[in-house]
Amino acid sequence: YSARVEKPTVITITNLQAGDVIYDRTVARLKLENSFPSQRLKVYRTNLDKFTGYSLTAENCKVIGAGSEYTCEADLYISEYSLEDGESYYFQAFDRRANPDGDKAYFVFKN
Repeated sequence: YSARVEKPTVITITNLQAGDVIYDRTVARLKLENSFPSQRLKVYRTNLDKFTGYSLTAENCKVIGAGSEYTCEADLYISEYSLEDGESYYFQAFDRRANPDGDKAYFVFKN
């Protein structure tokens, strides 16, 4: 989860099953709930809090609820050249002013 206190932005990988491993050349399709069009997400290496170069944008957004909330998608293209085997990473969402928006969503890359 990439969570705001009031309404968390939920990040779900929709094209992989629970327990699946993300390998090199995997495309992970992310579903972003309580998001907004063009919301930015970045991937950081956990132990260094270092930006990896992966930056995603929310797209294919659909209005939910009263019209001010969206469910969106974003694609993460995994490459062994950018992520290291067995390392822990996290997604960080950003608000419209490019400030971090909520908590971190952690994952581990397996090559």
